[in-house]
Amino acid sequence: GNTRPQGANYDIGAYEYIYPLTATLAPKSLTFASLPVGTTSAAQVAVLTNNSALTLTIGSIALTGANSGDFAEVNSCGSLAAGASCNISVSFTPTATGTRTASLVVTDDGVGTPRTVTLSGSATASTGGHGTFVGTVTCTGSVTIQ
Repeated sequence: GNTRPQGANYDIGAYEYIYPLTATLAPKSLTFASLPVGTTSAAQVAVLTNNSALTLTIGSIALTGANSGDFAEVNSCGSLAAGASCNISVSFTPTATGTRTASLVVTDDGVGTPRTVTLSGSATASTGGHGTFVGTVTCTGSVTIQ
């Protein structure tokens, strides 16, 4: 028989086809430039988009992984109407030197959940608030640097 639209569903006789909830989270990774320990980066944005004809319900947005405490997120996400998007801003404040990694994980009621963005950044030693000396030192005796 003929199909008849029923909202996001189609009545095809004895069967009804329901479009699956689909969403995307992009980009797949965010990489932060190297920073001194304790310095906060500018935020980078991941975008969650509802690609379906139904409302997408978000269960949680979380930071996970070995160095998740070095990253922070702020988001404008709630339930997403059909075709809607929301921004998830992530910043990086390293607590130790070296490479720092974590994941941004979004769970929702769509197909393919959870959705993940890999986070990475690196940290250098802090200058301790004293700055960096640039110049020439000439010594005629002994010098102690603390």
